[in-house]
Amino acid sequence: MNPPKSQPAGIAGNWTELAQLCALKKLSPSDTVAKLVALMELQFASLNPEAFLRSDEKWRFTLNPIINPSGGLRRLEKCLEKRLASVAEQLAPETWANQVPASSGLATKSGSTGSENIDIVRRIAPHSYQFIELKVAPGRTGSLNTPAYAAIELTKYAALYFLTRRYLAERLPHHVPTELLKATHTTWCVLAPSSFYSRPMEHRIDRETFAKDVETALRSVLIGAQQTRFRFCMFPASFDPQTEDEIRAVDGELLLKLVEEALDEHRA
Repeated sequence: MNPPKSQPAGIAGNWTELAQLCALKKLSPSDTVAKLVALMELQFASLNPEAFLRSDEKWRFTLNPIINPSGGLRRLEKCLEKRLASVAEQLAPETWANQVPASSGLATKSGSTGSENIDIVRRIAPHSYQFIELKVAPGRTGSLNTPAYAAIELTKYAALYFLTRRYLAERLPHHVPTELLKATHTTWCVLAPSSFYSRPMEHRIDRETFAKDVETALRSVLIGAQQTRFRFCMFPASFDPQTEDEIRAVDGELLLKLVEEALDEHRA
């Protein structure tokens, strides 16, 4: 199974193939995480310090409400992300970040860096952050737009995070990491409306069991991830936008409250 051409192989390798196998239930969540991390460890092992330091954008915590429009499935998600960033910039700029680069400047042996940006990051306490993969309307059916696929996409970012911290400690001990990389508690959240989780039967999963399996695997195979958590979060039933106009019509303060409530529902 070949990854879609729109997903170039970067520091995370051909992760899309593993994500599709998991979404199709041909690979367990724990095995998928183990294989993904092993693949990425090989990529990190081939990096030299100069390549790693090529960009200082990695893991910055800033708001970026100006986002280039996307097509297809991502268009509605990008509209929601942009709206959230705009509202957060006015109401809580110290709490939120978006389009957080996870692999900026990291060239692989093929010379490709790929594009690995986390949709939303929320600071919930000093050194405690939530990393959020946004999903909106279910759109087309298929293994590329399912809770399982979204979970593995987010797992890729978690692996990038902890492997970056490990690389800095081992290869660049004098490099000062960003505040985001100093987190002592991290939670990785897929955030979507109920319609995203109401997939055709062949793509439905037991979200609680799946999340626990991913969380356990992350803690097992990644150094420093022993306190990390993984969750599926759901917007209230009243929020299930199908168009960009519906997203723009929601009051900004209410939108931020909806997001916070959905994320806080699963906090310890």
